[in-house]
Amino acid sequence: NLKSTDGSNNDLASQIDTKIASAIKINGVKSYKVYYSANTNATVDLNNADNGWTTELIADVKSYLIEVNDVLKNGGAFNFAYNFKTPENMEYSMIGKTIYSVYYTVSEIVGNVPKMINASVVGLKTTNIPVLNSTMKIFDYNTNVEYQNGQDIPSGRMLKYVLSVKNSGKDVAKDVSYNIVANDYTALYEFTDKYKNKYVKLSNNKIDGKILNIEPGETVNVEYLVYKDRIGEEGKTPYEDQRIVKLTVNIFAEKYGYDEKIDLNNNLSEGGIATFLIPSAEENFDEMNLNGQYGFDLYVKNNSFTKQNNVLIKMIVPKELTIKSSNYNKMKFDERTRELVFDIGTLNTRYDVYKDEIPGQVDENKKSFQKISISFQLNAEADVKSEIELKAETYVDVKKKVDTSKILKYSLKNVLNVDVLVRSNVGNNQTLLDTDRLEYISEVVNKSNDVQRITIVDKLPVSVDIDKYFVKIGNNPEKEYKSSNLAISIDENINSGEKVQLRVITKPTYLGSVESLMPVSNMVDIYVNSNKYGSYTINNVIKGTANRYSENFKKAGEQYKSSKNDTEYKYNISGNVWNDMNLNGIKDYDELNIKDINVYLYNENGKDLIYDQFGNPRIVKTDEDGNYLFNNLKSGNYVVVVDYDSNKYNLTNYKANLSEELNNSKFINKDIANKKVAITDVLVINKSSIYNVNLGLISNVKFSLKLMQSINKVVINNRTLSVKDFRNYLRVDLNKKEINDSKAYVEYNILVKNNGLLAGYSNSIVDYIPDGFEFEPEMNNGWRIGENNYVYNDTLSNVLLNPGEVKEVKLILSYKITNNKLKLTHNVAEIAESVSVDGLQDSNSKSFNKNEDEDDFAYADIYFTNTNIMNTIFKIILLIIIIIIMFLNFINIKKYKEGGKNEG
Repeated sequence: NLKSTDGSNNDLASQIDTKIASAIKINGVKSYKVYYSANTNATVDLNNADNGWTTELIADVKSYLIEVNDVLKNGGAFNFAYNFKTPENMEYSMIGKTIYSVYYTVSEIVGNVPKMINASVVGLKTTNIPVLNSTMKIFDYNTNVEYQNGQDIPSGRMLKYVLSVKNSGKDVAKDVSYNIVANDYTALYEFTDKYKNKYVKLSNNKIDGKILNIEPGETVNVEYLVYKDRIGEEGKTPYEDQRIVKLTVNIFAEKYGYDEKIDLNNNLSEGGIATFLIPSAEENFDEMNLNGQYGFDLYVKNNSFTKQNNVLIKMIVPKELTIKSSNYNKMKFDERTRELVFDIGTLNTRYDVYKDEIPGQVDENKKSFQKISISFQLNAEADVKSEIELKAETYVDVKKKVDTSKILKYSLKNVLNVDVLVRSNVGNNQTLLDTDRLEYISEVVNKSNDVQRITIVDKLPVSVDIDKYFVKIGNNPEKEYKSSNLAISIDENINSGEKVQLRVITKPTYLGSVESLMPVSNMVDIYVNSNKYGSYTINNVIKGTANRYSENFKKAGEQYKSSKNDTEYKYNISGNVWNDMNLNGIKDYDELNIKDINVYLYNENGKDLIYDQFGNPRIVKTDEDGNYLFNNLKSGNYVVVVDYDSNKYNLTNYKANLSEELNNSKFINKDIANKKVAITDVLVINKSSIYNVNLGLISNVKFSLKLMQSINKVVINNRTLSVKDFRNYLRVDLNKKEINDSKAYVEYNILVKNNGLLAGYSNSIVDYIPDGFEFEPEMNNGWRIGENNYVYNDTLSNVLLNPGEVKEVKLILSYKITNNKLKLTHNVAEIAESVSVDGLQDSNSKSFNKNEDEDDFAYADIYFTNTNIMNTIFKIILLIIIIIIMFLNFINIKKYKEGGKNEG
């Protein structure tokens, strides 16, 4: 039913078009008559011809009426049942609803009274299941040029076949299996390791594989290499399988009823020169280490029907590599240009290398291919953050370039995946006093998926004295070590995601004058898996605090300046204000600083503001890096007060981790003059400065962007369907002409609303493009094709969204309409990147995670259907659902009373 049966015409919002598929069977009464109608909204009036009631079971039954002439006794009941049909290929989360009304008469004191009662709405919903679709594409391994199915492919090219399985449903697809079978004379290669650029030849021409998980909206790609070079001149390749590369792919997941077959057939045409550069078969390296030696095999082959003369192979050797050896002696290397040239000479055709010009013994003076082995060493001084590229280019007749190998890329930063933070307790390039404590802190976070060996070497300046150092790994307690060496090193295996910290405690040397200065530099080297990752320098300046000696006794590196002046105003209090986004009470390396916060210095009683020696109040603001500084203080007791916006922030935990003294928060809340401020404990300056008096704030004003999506219009040929209200579902009924290879253009309206209390930016929106749709760049200004062939819009990245404000972008996608594409289409968009003006992330959504339960995720559905008899689109499947009901659609009940009892 589309509308209710009680005459109110309330829309049931049913999305499934069902039909009665059997005669209605009734049990429990003897006298009745059943009527059927093709009118979905037929009423109970049997005399109204528009209702179309008939006792014949017609083909397209949408409504039924049961007229019962028996008297239903008190407590009596009967039931009826029927079968109905649903369309095939229903999409997920579709809802079908039906209802029936009972009309009856009851005998009351005033006589027979007609009454009506509605049964409960009965609903069906298709489950959230995976919806799978697969494609197989063919690419040239070297050039990435795509070949279409049925297109001629040059002989002797290494081909990359990419199987893509997409899940456009709303549930995870698990254990999707596939098998690939190639025809004879075809070599298959399987990818073995993402760092090795390496494929291994399979022993037969069949592959069986399984994809364990495919998330909703995700496309999983699996690739294999195929090599075939058997084509030759007339009569030299007698078997058809020698001249054709043929793959049959079966993809199936029985639990979801998914089974798809793809056949790919391509004839081979005359080839040319083919060049391949691969890691040596004897090598088994999956990462490069400094001073490591690595071998490669270089192949060049003539797949044409003619001889190729004056063949050269050229390579540019990266500066990070040194040539160690090669089995080929006809090569030249130019140190200045880094060009390596192999002189190959002449390459015959593959059928012109035999003695006596007939297949048999090979003439050693003739060749159609050449294999060259070469090894390189990664130099010790190489920058491990650089990316090493290797490729080979082949020329014929000396100057004519005919082929380029696939570029092999080795990026040490993929292997040595760490974050490094090196600092001092007073900050880089800051001045400290010779009575202060100076700490050097080096931290390395292992961001790879594997255990990595981290080495930290700290080379301390000669102008400091070391007392002790601490090592902390992960969440383990700090370990203390004593040392007087000016070089401290640690070497530890660090698990994935863990951090290792080296903290060295030093004391600066005393200088000779209050105006003496001494620059000091601390050098830190970081090694990962024995590779030098980087060198880091921390620069500070030490300032004297007393007039101790004359220039004749100045120390090495001291910038001595004689002075008779001295003052007690010489010490510092400094700290940092940051946004503790992960609420852990610790300032992490990637958390944001907060600028322009007022910071006050008070007497220890917290009531009297401190004034400097010139009578100015000690009030400062945090700078761009969130830092504040009170300098030129005398020894004494102080408290620091921070005036923060309590409507916007709360304080993070006080001294959450005592072992993180340099990074934790040292403030608590206090009400002063009915205003909430952050205040420290009493800070005691006793002839040395105090650093890292930090404050962590937690934003309580949330930043949140919401994404909404609707359908603006659909254009099919010369017909335009415009949608006036904001709707994310539209059913499009197509006529016979429109189904015959028409193209629909769907305009989606995507809205971004600032749902929070902070202004911010929607830096990027991603649309995942539903299966069967195409993106046409010329129709979509501001959209671009990006990763995984999704489309992105960055036009709002510089548009400030204030709270409550809404901005929109439009996206037009095309859809080619054919009989097998009449279905519900599901377009999904998501905010890929957003940030508040204060640098905060969305408080209730994680960008780019395809989570439909978050409000940064929106979809719009279009259901393309055929108005010309549904069975031309759907195969009818019979779902037999027996509905036992204790009510009638139409019942005439006669009740009477006799002797104070109800009888019938």
